[in-house]
Amino acid sequence: MLLLARLVLAGVLAVAALAKLADRDGARRSMLAFGTPEPLAAPLVGVLVACELAVALVLLFGPSARTGAFGALALFVGLSAVVAVNLARGRAPDCHCFGRLSSAPVGSSTLARNALLATIAAYLAVGGRLPLLFAALVAVTAGLWLGLGPRRSRRRRRGAPAPHFSLSDTAGTTRTLQALLARRTPVLLIFSHPACGACREMLPDIARWQSRFEDRLTLAVLSGDRSEVGQHQEHAQEAEVQDLRDLLVDEAGRLAHAYGITATPSAVLIDREGRIAAPTARGAGEITALVSEATETRAEPRLVRRELIAQAAFGLASLGVFGLLTPAYAAGKRRPAKRPRELHIDGAYLCDHRYALCTDAACVPCDCLVKTGWAVGFKSCAQRAAKGNTLHSNFSTQLVTNATRVMTCPKNDPWAECLDVLCEVDPHDPRKANCQCVLFQTGPSVTFGGDCDTKTCSSTIWSATTANLPGSTQLEKGMKRLGLPLTLPKPCPRPRS
Repeated sequence: MLLLARLVLAGVLAVAALAKLADRDGARRSMLAFGTPEPLAAPLVGVLVACELAVALVLLFGPSARTGAFGALALFVGLSAVVAVNLARGRAPDCHCFGRLSSAPVGSSTLARNALLATIAAYLAVGGRLPLLFAALVAVTAGLWLGLGPRRSRRRRRGAPAPHFSLSDTAGTTRTLQALLARRTPVLLIFSHPACGACREMLPDIARWQSRFEDRLTLAVLSGDRSEVGQHQEHAQEAEVQDLRDLLVDEAGRLAHAYGITATPSAVLIDREGRIAAPTARGAGEITALVSEATETRAEPRLVRRELIAQAAFGLASLGVFGLLTPAYAAGKRRPAKRPRELHIDGAYLCDHRYALCTDAACVPCDCLVKTGWAVGFKSCAQRAAKGNTLHSNFSTQLVTNATRVMTCPKNDPWAECLDVLCEVDPHDPRKANCQCVLFQTGPSVTFGGDCDTKTCSSTIWSATTANLPGSTQLEKGMKRLGLPLTLPKPCPRPRS
């Protein structure tokens, strides 16, 4: 029994470590989702992987398995504490505990699984004493894990049947999953909510994908519960403006619950046979990547092959077959090179990080939005790196939609310059930041705010800049080099004479 306990713990920890190494970007994003400051996310992934590998090696080859058992117990207790703190705060970030092999939001089942592994580690740490007590604890924790986790995970596991539904669209017409699959293309369900700003920002992209990939992919948007009727009407009107099709209403979020959706925007890809074809994509970046992958030629067979490989690797590792992990890790290293984290272009720096976006903020003070992604500034990426609740304001087009316009204000109206200034995250709302923008008393200036109503130039101090939009040229060059889309807003129409 002691040997079996060593093999199980070593196998689990080795799989977790090597899976994180094979998907370092995903592990880093998971660290950020748990609240780790951005500069510490990547180093902490390295530390965690090193600890997991070291404990696994000690368990397998160390002269004293009890030392490794105490190390494993410390890891499981520490990780459980982090999960419990996030759950207590009402957050359920993606665990990414086993990389792409098994990635899902944390919950009670995560704590139950860790309790099971901690019990096995404790049994090994005490040298196999009190076997009946530990057998009972293993039975209880295993029962909790199996009882809390499988229903949702089976629904969302790749290759499992997708939950069927019958929902009404905004016009009152009933739509079903079978009707969407009847178009003989994979179906992408994008889960949204009327109060979700990031969801609203994605509507132009979704409309463009529906038009561009109509023959390769069916996209449907499922809008969250109907309690906020006014917001739903506004959401529907905005979708109509964007010429968005297949906007369905998910009353009380029941379908989102069936698919295990805990945050919006999220997306689930369903193959032509009605099976889950990929892990849930969370956030605009992952959804964009999933659309790209799903619309590539022969994308669906590749997703199926990847799922089969992942299931085989996870099954073998759970039995402690440590020697089979090396080929999986080598395969991960042969993946194409990933995008750089920063670019230096014509005196500006394009960085992929957390920052404040003030393009349409009203000042002073300047209430900006906290965003994560590619943004440009004239300080280096190291100088602009977020440190705890302190970050910098950068320029990007993350909030740009088809309705966004650039408004020019008269030269006598004051405005605020926010590029590269220091900001503090709002302690009451982590989605917002207060930025120390520089006030200018004369213009002219241009801003993304004001909705083309130049009367607001004199009544509101807008976050603005000079007419040449400093950093926009470098941002455009950088995004083109990275192969990422970029849309700069058009100027406001001239007033009629």
